[in-house]
Amino acid sequence: MTIHILTFNRLLLHSSFRDARVIAKNPDSQQPIRSVYVPISNWNELPQGALILTNNLDFLQHSPDPAELVTSMMKQGAVGLCIQLSSDLPLPSSFVQAALAADFPVLVVNTQLHLSELQLHVETMLMPGNQSDHLHALSEFSHKLQQAMLKRADIPTILRILQQYASLQVIYHSIVEQSLCMPENGARASETLTQFGSLIDQQSASTRRQLRLILPDEQVVLAQPIVGLGQVLSYMGIVLPRGENTVSESYLALLLVYASKTAEQILLRKLLLDDRLSDGQSRLAQEILFGDIAHEDQILAQIGLPALGSGNYLFVSGIIVLERPERGEEHQSAKTLNQDTLLLLRSLLSTHGVYNLLLLQHNVIHLLCIREIFANAEAQWEKVKQSLRKVLELATRSNRLENTHKLRLHAGFGLMKTRLRDAAQSYREALDVLSVTRTLARDSISAFYEEMGIYQMLKSIGNTEKLIQFVQYHLGNLLAYDHRNETPLLQTLDQYLSCMGAKQETAERLFIHRQTLYHRLEKIEELLGDDYLRADRRLCLEVAIRAYDLVKGEMNVKLAGNS
Repeated sequence: MTIHILTFNRLLLHSSFRDARVIAKNPDSQQPIRSVYVPISNWNELPQGALILTNNLDFLQHSPDPAELVTSMMKQGAVGLCIQLSSDLPLPSSFVQAALAADFPVLVVNTQLHLSELQLHVETMLMPGNQSDHLHALSEFSHKLQQAMLKRADIPTILRILQQYASLQVIYHSIVEQSLCMPENGARASETLTQFGSLIDQQSASTRRQLRLILPDEQVVLAQPIVGLGQVLSYMGIVLPRGENTVSESYLALLLVYASKTAEQILLRKLLLDDRLSDGQSRLAQEILFGDIAHEDQILAQIGLPALGSGNYLFVSGIIVLERPERGEEHQSAKTLNQDTLLLLRSLLSTHGVYNLLLLQHNVIHLLCIREIFANAEAQWEKVKQSLRKVLELATRSNRLENTHKLRLHAGFGLMKTRLRDAAQSYREALDVLSVTRTLARDSISAFYEEMGIYQMLKSIGNTEKLIQFVQYHLGNLLAYDHRNETPLLQTLDQYLSCMGAKQETAERLFIHRQTLYHRLEKIEELLGDDYLRADRRLCLEVAIRAYDLVKGEMNVKLAGNS
């Protein structure tokens, strides 16, 4: 069997590249192309021998150091760049000079073909040997996918077509839709799907390339990420047969690429359709969360929910702040990213059975979650909380994929209500939660109002000066000593009270020797008095410590001023 190595000369023989403009120091280079790579937002994880394929001219025009960019691509294994332009825009001369100096070939393609089509042409040429049967099957497969798209197919339809052409088990793991396995083989299929999902969750957040995963039972899965809104939303996989594989993995890999591109279009279409359908509900969300509701049944009807009578729905309001580090990014870019996050949250909530109204204002998402009560309301609320925790986990993990933006989500949810008119109160409670979680900046603080503990009472006081007076009265001497001497007595007292006076446990939590703890406790007793562990004083001290968490900024300013 003759093995043809793909070089730039062979690539130019293909009809899609025949008119490409070649920028190269040595146009007849025989350096082999071993793979094709389409970057999304960075150049990480380039496979060796990769031809980088892109239609994004911005990264060239805005590169501060073109020579460093070329060097970086070459170090990561790239053998050339193919850039698709839909117009006659020139490449930056500084980049052209850098590429020529480094002997890094660049192809400029003017074509109306979609970037994914160019990618598939290159991948087809990379297939080993004589694969005419596979090429015919790929063409037929592509045609079937196009027909399915015209009929507005869903993901299960695409999976069925993929399973038909691969003749192997197909699995689908998603954070925005139901995960599936085709064909379904009972418990065995469910176990495979679970194992696949577990491995996917362990993958690097920035991975955009096809993966070859080994399940715990040693089955091998080819897995293709499905990207939407700049994030990996799902993975599609083909389970390879045990033993010798009679089907070319290159052929299966291309089937996955074709199917995943179609799935991307379906997911994006679904997300954008959901967004258009919900545009009219933003006004309703604003009216419910910020205003008074006169006719509850009428508002429910506008939302699209039947009036089932009082106590048949539970409502909880929430607020999510999207926080990014200051990067000087353009307003339009931040606005687009916030909108993408809104679409993702809406899809995640719906997938987890929570009906929702969302309102985006700048970098803040206000939300109302609704669930019909089928059994005990408290039990139902626990299920909703589990769903909301899972949604926040998935959204946070998903948004970490945008490494260049480093999005953080700060969330708060109010108490469950059984009347829609009380959703505004739930929203005010959510604001209190958000205020506490952002002030304390601790991952251990719950996003739910009912789990705030003593902070519920402290936030309800609403008078910062009174809280400061309370803290000053009970902890003033100790705080002043810590400030003057840069000692950790407050932290020591907090841990000592939390450990119910157990000195060994306190020392272990503080990572200090017991003798060091004894010295600190002696100083605490000197500053607070020898009765500080008396029940009534201890209670006041514990409350004062938690109150100090909320007002430490203002108190530290005063302490600094008194220094």
